[in-house]
Amino acid sequence: MHLTVPRLGDDEIALRPPVPGDVHAITEACQDPVTQRWISGIPVPYRLEDARTFVEDIAMKERQNRTGLSCVIEANGELVGTCGLYLRGGRLGPEIGYTIAPWARRKGYAAEVFRSNPGTGKSFIVLMDVAYYLIFTAYILFTAKFDPPSDW
Repeated sequence: MHLTVPRLGDDEIALRPPVPGDVHAITEACQDPVTQRWISGIPVPYRLEDARTFVEDIAMKERQNRTGLSCVIEANGELVGTCGLYLRGGRLGPEIGYTIAPWARRKGYAAEVFRSNPGTGKSFIVLMDVAYYLIFTAYILFTAKFDPPSDW
């Protein structure tokens, strides 16, 4: 099953799903000790196969299972980072995470992703957040079982 996710953004910066063409850039970005320090669960050393598994298996399955929404942050056609929303077991609620690749730091990309989009007046991350909470609510509504008390 192939799920399509719309590209959010403008000509300069956009959020989009990871694709196989991102594997090399993700591998390179994940060699960074700062990224390795702050992103829990990232394999160290991070190999090309780890990126391929993330893009072609993990991110797609999380999207299909509605437990995660991983995105690439793209600026002027280049991968400059990743971000996502995730529903992890044992947590109080969804997690939001992001990384900025070492070659793209201090250029304002993280701020841009969180800043309001002039075209919509909404932050890209807020749009993802709203969509994710809607998915989460639908998940609860369709999977939770409510048994009325016997005296009803």
